[in-house]
Amino acid sequence: MPEKKISSSNVKKENTTKDNQDQQAKLAVRLALIEHGSRPLAILLIGVGILLWLTWVRDPLFEVLNRTQDLKFGSFELRIQAEADAQNLGDALQNLRELTADQLALFLVIGRDRQQDIQYRGPEVTEENLQALKDAGLIVDFRKPPDGGFQWRVSDDGNRLYDIVSLNIQLAISLGAAPTATP
Repeated sequence: MPEKKISSSNVKKENTTKDNQDQQAKLAVRLALIEHGSRPLAILLIGVGILLWLTWVRDPLFEVLNRTQDLKFGSFELRIQAEADAQNLGDALQNLRELTADQLALFLVIGRDRQQDIQYRGPEVTEENLQALKDAGLIVDFRKPPDGGFQWRVSDDGNRLYDIVSLNIQLAISLGAAPTATP
């Protein structure tokens, strides 16, 4: 009988040893998962968090990135806007921004307040472009006399806005920081 006890206690010890080894193996697997599996899981969770955050701030972020085009003009555009606002010409400046390149070129030629009439027959002088300047409030009226060409009268707002734009272009050029066109 004592041998049976020994053998059953040996079996118990072996089972206990196997249980301990199984527990140690499971513990080792858990530790390995925690040690090696938590890093990718954490990176995945951080990535998902960043994606969720980006979807939340996407519109404001894209708005800021789109404004970087305006930063090319730097203080040039800001000065024009501030001076136009100070002279209550914010609407006229907005209308100026909506003109085509030819209409803007025409305005920059004819917008100056002159004491005498000038004749300009550049390719930009079309009835359509003059009508756009009139609709923008930059000229008061225009007509086509029988001898050809066009005659126009620049509005007070147009003259004042021209002065603001012209002065800031001259200032930017003299400072060596001429504005560049936005593509």
